[in-house]
Amino acid sequence: MLNKLTFYFVLCLPALIKGFLRKLTNPKKIPNPKELKKILFFQMGHFGDIILSEPLLRNLKQNNPASEITVITGEWNKELISKNPDIDHIIIYNNYLLNRDNKTSIFSFIKESFLLVKEINRYSFDLGIDVRGHINSLFILYLAKVKLIIGANYCGHGLFLDKSLKLRNDLYEKERLLELLSLVNIPIKDSSLNFPLSDKARNQAEIYLAKHALLKNSSLIALFPGASFTPKRWPEKSFAELANLIIQNKLGKIVLLGGKDDKDVVDRTNTLINGDVISWIGEGKNGDIDMLAGLLSKCNALVANDTGPTHLATALNVKSTVLFGPTNAQRWADKERNIIIDVKAECSPCALVSNNCPLSKNNCIEGISVEEVYQKLKKSLE
Repeated sequence: MLNKLTFYFVLCLPALIKGFLRKLTNPKKIPNPKELKKILFFQMGHFGDIILSEPLLRNLKQNNPASEITVITGEWNKELISKNPDIDHIIIYNNYLLNRDNKTSIFSFIKESFLLVKEINRYSFDLGIDVRGHINSLFILYLAKVKLIIGANYCGHGLFLDKSLKLRNDLYEKERLLELLSLVNIPIKDSSLNFPLSDKARNQAEIYLAKHALLKNSSLIALFPGASFTPKRWPEKSFAELANLIIQNKLGKIVLLGGKDDKDVVDRTNTLINGDVISWIGEGKNGDIDMLAGLLSKCNALVANDTGPTHLATALNVKSTVLFGPTNAQRWADKERNIIIDVKAECSPCALVSNNCPLSKNNCIEGISVEEVYQKLKKSLE
């Protein structure tokens, strides 16, 4: 509680006052897009958020190739964000309230925040874009000297932005982010979702699969049983039963995938599967994303919870069956490219803010039947 009070009184309150005075005293005209030479993009989300930001960043650069795009993000996104060819500079900022590891003290965070404001002011940015619309990240832009600030209007914070759009939960996140460009009259030239998969990544994946005696013409089905929050996870037993059906009916070979934080989930799932499977778990080091992308690109299909790798698979054009429980399928799934299984319990989508179901039931994601997932997966492979 003390940490949150310190955060709001030391950082947020002064930022809100400055933002309000700025709005009153300095009405902003929308500039010509060609005048936006230095652009600051504030993205403190995680894996999936970075993937879904790619079309917005690409359109910014396509409309003004001479512009310099700087991204502020957390250390946890450094490897992924560095792969985007449209980004010129990256500033790492480990926001205390947005870091899932939460290892930074509130006082170190306050110091780092003021240093970040000082760093931003060195660049004299023409445009600042915040996609969260939440004071947890917006206060930085309010305190800094950015000529024009746009973003999502969440919980009324749009009052302090120069231009804003309502934060919509009924629109696919990729499209919601692209809508922000309309605030500065930047046309959308290409809305496709892509990932720059390198030849090295493809080769690494081929070598890995060859070591496990899988030929290129093998039908591979990836299962990703992990997720950042426990309530988002379809039960390990259900993933294992699905794998057993796939093996029994010779639908394909199973590739179990997971990041370093998913090791226990993947291992427990593996022990419940009656048959040989390939298991790859990231080690949390540079190159993991390339390997994950390479392996996904070799798979014919993916079954996963609502988690970052599903967006990566979508960007790689891998057929994906995505399982939704507490989170919003309208916002976090591509209805044209994903097969969406959403229980639609009375309490979902919910405000999932912790690692536990708010109602201690978790009956949404657990209500998805193995047979339904199997049949939809089978149909997608026909």
